[in-house]
Amino acid sequence: MLTADSAYTVDLKDSIGTREPNMLPVMAKAYDDLDGASKQRLHQNMQDMAQMISRAFGSQVLWSGEKTGTTKTYAGSTCEEHTFGPAARRSRTSTSAKRWPTRASRS
Repeated sequence: MLTADSAYTVDLKDSIGTREPNMLPVMAKAYDDLDGASKQRLHQNMQDMAQMISRAFGSQVLWSGEKTGTTKTYAGSTCEEHTFGPAARRSRTSTSAKRWPTRASRS
């Protein structure tokens, strides 16, 4: 849960909660204080990081995923649902469950 000054997380299983500062207002103010060239540099840096991540983990990781055929509304915006990861690969290649290698069996 977020408030104007704090971010709360709760682990219901272990009955533990934490409160941390909400950094979003601070980051928004820092962004607003940037001049035009600095904002452009920030945007370019973010694009460069996204490209680096997509190269490191495969170019389709961030944009792939199979559409489930359903849409839902979150915060007033209609969104298409996608399936990512092993479940998406499994549904594409076979209806039987696949056994993914464990760390010990990858040698």
